[in-house]
Amino acid sequence: MAATPGPHDRLAPPARPRAGGAFCFVARLIAAILSMDTLGAQAELPPEIGYVFPAGGRAGETRDVVLGGYDWTSDIEILTHDPGVALVVTGAPTRVLIPEPPHLFGYKARANDRPCPREFPARLTLPADLPPGLHRFQVANANGASPPGLFHLSRYESVVEDPDRDGPQLLPALPLVIDGRIGRTAQIDRYRFAVNESGPVSIELFARRLLSPLQAILRVIDSHDTVVLDVADTPGRDLSVSFPGKEGETYTLSIHDIDYAGDRSSVYRIELATGPLDMPMPLSDIPEIVAPEGTTDISLPAPPGAVRAAFAGENRSRSVVTDLPAGSWRVSAKSTSASHPLDLDLSILAPDGRELLFADDGAGSVDPAATVTVATAAAHRIVVGGRAIGATELGPAAWRLVIEPDSESFEPGPALAAQLAVALGGTGKPTIPIVRTGGFAGVVGIGFRGLPEGVTAADGAIAAGAAEGTVELACAAEAGTAARLATLILSGTTSHGRTITHEKPIAVAVTMKPRVRIVPDGLDDVRKVHRGTTFRGPLTIHRLEGFEGEVRLHPTAKQQRHRQGMDGAEIVVPADATHCEYPVFVPEWMETTRTSRFIVNGAVEVTDPRGAKRTLLERQELRLGMLPEGAIMKLSGPAEIRLNRGGTAAIELGLVRGAEFRTPAFAGPVRLELVRETLPRAWRDGNLVTLEPVVIENDGAEHALATLTLSLADDPRIAGEGAITIRATALEAGRWPVVSEATVVAIVE
Repeated sequence: MAATPGPHDRLAPPARPRAGGAFCFVARLIAAILSMDTLGAQAELPPEIGYVFPAGGRAGETRDVVLGGYDWTSDIEILTHDPGVALVVTGAPTRVLIPEPPHLFGYKARANDRPCPREFPARLTLPADLPPGLHRFQVANANGASPPGLFHLSRYESVVEDPDRDGPQLLPALPLVIDGRIGRTAQIDRYRFAVNESGPVSIELFARRLLSPLQAILRVIDSHDTVVLDVADTPGRDLSVSFPGKEGETYTLSIHDIDYAGDRSSVYRIELATGPLDMPMPLSDIPEIVAPEGTTDISLPAPPGAVRAAFAGENRSRSVVTDLPAGSWRVSAKSTSASHPLDLDLSILAPDGRELLFADDGAGSVDPAATVTVATAAAHRIVVGGRAIGATELGPAAWRLVIEPDSESFEPGPALAAQLAVALGGTGKPTIPIVRTGGFAGVVGIGFRGLPEGVTAADGAIAAGAAEGTVELACAAEAGTAARLATLILSGTTSHGRTITHEKPIAVAVTMKPRVRIVPDGLDDVRKVHRGTTFRGPLTIHRLEGFEGEVRLHPTAKQQRHRQGMDGAEIVVPADATHCEYPVFVPEWMETTRTSRFIVNGAVEVTDPRGAKRTLLERQELRLGMLPEGAIMKLSGPAEIRLNRGGTAAIELGLVRGAEFRTPAFAGPVRLELVRETLPRAWRDGNLVTLEPVVIENDGAEHALATLTLSLADDPRIAGEGAITIRATALEAGRWPVVSEATVVAIVE
């Protein structure tokens, strides 16, 4: 049975013979062998969090936001980590959104596009006592739970980026926080602000800390176009910088990606305030000294102790000499200057000059840390080295070295997952890793609190001296599929009798068995398709567990070899159907020098044992493969036209149709019309720009001419020049669009 077209259906000519010969046969044979996994090994597709926009708020406020989710379903549950925080979906999601133009071509186009989200409208409520900083949340459904996502709480009022502005966006008086995003390739956001008194102006960027892919370049120029700040986040750690502001001066702040990349997930927040940057001041009970400038060697009393120092000039190495007592010692170094951050390393030398160990980046940080065991008390030399990262040279290259006893302890391992899934009526044994320090070798108990109803945990433990252990989770067959933010409890006792307990939130979701398995006919074949048409990819639907209902197909979030605006429809495969053709639109600008792929998800609705309707999501096995070739319809026009505001102009267009177009499958007409969403933002309102559609009948001729009349309103918003995009659309078999576009620059005189 054929699939029923959905509201976004677009299709193309019949599938053509696949490319290749013997090589493709071998490739298909290998793909067939790899696809012979058992159906029982199939697993649902868990959701992932993409972004929140605006990416946070202020304590005590409620604001509307958009949640970008990868492979979310409409029954998604949101689990917030902070008491009093509410994040609630308030409406229906969008379709799967592909990256917007301009697209990459050439070498850079060989990389995959970024993931394709659905966007969900939501409301974020923040309690008045919530502290500033980053806060976590997770999502879950009957397919699993996500890793944590993040939003930011600021002390300042928010100004949301105006995407329809012309020129720099004017900001109110400082302090404030900007909520923006670099939504497309080559986008640069600009903001203009005034400084009312002389002194430092501080800028703190939150992007990477929000899990945004944005690696930013920040630039500030004054009213005389003099650059006063230019800094790049090359290490991907975000930026905290300041510059000297002048009373009465106006500045323009610009931000863009270091590689001029951008998409909907490239969200950011910029805290902009007068005054110096806030710097955390670590407190401890150990003695601390400040090293004098101009000396290479620093003498530190016997530890525990700490020293604050800075590199001078080009010298990026200093030594700390101290008498280390016998025992186990933890040595760590940390950059302490926000305006001159450092990538540090340290080397510990024995009294005879031998290097005992070298430490560079720690877990998730460029700050080094190491543990050294000393058998006999003696003078040791600790050499601290460093390299500037993203430096503005506005402050000292400062750092802090700490030497303290490596006490017997343990911590949850960095590989510990923040989410677990348990199959309905099944069991699972998640691995729980730990990191032991200070010679701790005891048994660590594993327990849970707050598991979903119907899920139980057996007594578990990590054996003495082991780096990981398992615990068995079981789910009753009659349980529901609700998710919970449970607490993992790890507890152990040191050799001195001290009890250590760690608690960690973990999202636990109850999942259901897959109901479908989606496999392309031809097992990863590559088929030729004309540009500007819609490829119909043949799929087989294997129905599991007796499921006979409808299957909704839509693009998966994380594609492979997906690029340059390829788009998939959302279609419904009728109940009991086992075959369908999935429509993938191939834009006319796609390069013909490489193949592309497309992967779909199958969504089905089922009822869990408690009667709740749940949506199960299954990712297609293998891929639909396409090799774009020449277009079968091409629209062209003049490069530019000139006209007065309030006037009209005739646009002469030519349409060329290939031999395959002039067949009974394309008996219908070609419609030419204005693409309004591509107009300059100021020209899109009302009837400022009009272009009457024209229909060209399909008389079998290869060439056709058409004249369209462009009219501009007598409105001051119509000024300068703007791109006028005209789209030609025909339907193959009265159903599947074939599209070509021509762009004409209108110069208003």
